[in-house]
Amino acid sequence: MLHRTLGRTGLSVSEVGLGTSKGLAEKLSAAEGRRLVARALELGVNFIDSARHYGRGQAEARVGAAIKGRRDSVFLCTKCGTVPGAGRDFSRRGIFKSMDTSLAQLGTDYVDVYLLHMAGPAQLRAGCQAVEALLELKEKGRTRFIGASVGGRMMRPALELGLFDVLEITYNLADLYPEEGFLEAAGKAGVGLVVKEPLAVANFYRDAPYPSWAAYQWQRLQHYDFLRDESAMSAPEVALRFVLSSPRIHTAVPATTSLEHLEANVAVSDGRGLPEELQRRVRECYRRALARE
Repeated sequence: MLHRTLGRTGLSVSEVGLGTSKGLAEKLSAAEGRRLVARALELGVNFIDSARHYGRGQAEARVGAAIKGRRDSVFLCTKCGTVPGAGRDFSRRGIFKSMDTSLAQLGTDYVDVYLLHMAGPAQLRAGCQAVEALLELKEKGRTRFIGASVGGRMMRPALELGLFDVLEITYNLADLYPEEGFLEAAGKAGVGLVVKEPLAVANFYRDAPYPSWAAYQWQRLQHYDFLRDESAMSAPEVALRFVLSSPRIHTAVPATTSLEHLEANVAVSDGRGLPEELQRRVRECYRRALARE
């Protein structure tokens, strides 16, 4: 497993991390969930991404059980603002309560990265309750670094706020928006970049988009015909290698419930990236897809 430095945080993170949003607590038993996380650690993964509401609030508990006794070898990232069964709450009280619950579930007294989940304009302003709460939690030592999980045009405001150490962004074959100047600006600012949804290419195989909010990804991926030829490289491998080909990206966090898929994802961390010809084809397909929207 190769490592990259997560921006100005100085954390040396595995370039392939583990996301826990897709069924760690819904599709797997408690024992299976622990085994999946434990296997990721055995394979060299040291960055685990979760959130308060993943798995109906139980994903963090699965992670906590798996890392018991190994806390010092893992970098934990979790999120606040989206509450299991209760919508969104970015109030100071809500964020502090979310942190208390996350720490209890994870079995630790601090997290390494704490993010505002799906932050919007109201949460990306200096002086607002959400930002002030994160700064206070950082000062108290309950999180080492702070940031936001954002997508699309929310990336710029989050970066320009100038207060976040880490941003978790959407960047994949179907969404190259970060290449429109954002990646360069984030690099200059020293902000750590975590990529969520690096395997949105899963929608390439479906007859209809899933989930519904990913309809734009599904529609764009219909133009990527070259992905059908998997004789040399599978579509998921193309997708993950593409993301890791950017030196601006520090870690990608694909979620999985399959040990086989986990091992395939980790195997991509070999320093080879995606061949230039395939990178060119990705960008050609992306431009074609945008032109038809």
